Amino acid sequence: MEVSGFEEPDGGLRATFVRIVKNAAEFDPETDEVKVKGLVQGLDSGARMFWVGSQRVHVPGAMRLPAEGEAVEVYGYLDGDLLRADRIELEEEGLPEGHEAEVAGVVNTVDGTTFTLDGTTVDASGAGFEGGTAADLAPGVRVEVEGTVENGILVARTVEFGAEGEHGD
Repeated sequence: MEVSGFEEPDGGLRATFVRIVKNAAEFDPETDEVKVKGLVQGLDSGARMFWVGSQRVHVPGAMRLPAEGEAVEVYGYLDGDLLRADRIELEEEGLPEGHEAEVAGVVNTVDGTTFTLDGTTVDASGAGFEGGTAADLAPGVRVEVEGTVENGILVARTVEFGAEGEHGD
């Protein structure tokens, strides 16, 4: 099964994509490659282990150990509940600085007019709202945001409630 999504404030995962690749009876942990994607957490350099979400990962001595907080895609094979990494690819996180951006998705957390949208921090303090107001921002609400990226934050020009986005997000 392939599941993509974003971490919720309670530590759960809000799935944005689910696809069955093989059913459980067909999966062989010794021969079927597994991939996890996310931020490196709980790095233990001595043991060469870290966590990506709820998956514990072991990195063999010949491979570069990623840094705490680094965004990675890890490929490998399961050994019980441990993912033994065969390959680690570094991911670029975030939106390009100074560029116009349009992001549609589900609000994760809200603090006044600042919120996270599927992992992207949004400042809506100067935004125009369509189909709702800043008071309607809440976890689980679907919005589309247009704005400019400044210091890694999407500074919203408009926030539209209930938007599906171009790709049916």
